[in-house]
Amino acid sequence: MGALFSRIWPHLLAIAAIVGVVWYLDHRGYQRAVTDARLERAEAAAAFNILLRRSEGRLSAIVTSNDRALADKVAALRAYHSTILQPSFEKEIANDPLLARANARLSDGLLGQLNAARTGSACARRADGGIECTLPAAVTDLGSAGGDTGAGQPGGRPDL
Repeated sequence: MGALFSRIWPHLLAIAAIVGVVWYLDHRGYQRAVTDARLERAEAAAAFNILLRRSEGRLSAIVTSNDRALADKVAALRAYHSTILQPSFEKEIANDPLLARANARLSDGLLGQLNAARTGSACARRADGGIECTLPAAVTDLGSAGGDTGAGQPGGRPDL
């Protein structure tokens, strides 16, 4: 038995060496594949974060633009209300003695001012049954910082 083992022993050692080399190469390949997969995930996450930041920047610019446009439209409506409608109504109310009575109805002058204000709003019917209103040109020198920053504060926003 010892003679047989001494004759096979070098062959078994060679086979064990070959199996060891194959296992080592396979394990190194596995480790490299795992490292490559982690690197690819990190690159994909970095690219996604870049795209996300760009998208957030575009969305922020759009929201800021819409906020400024809305603030300008609100300012234009306030200017229209305070410079055109309110003085006309105040004049008609002050000059109409019938409005002092409790059972009084709207006078012809006040009714005319209301109708003029309603037609002056530049609203028109659309073909689909809705309405479309155009606003007067926005006044941009009112110090609008975008948004209605004075809302809810005393003296911050007049009632429309």
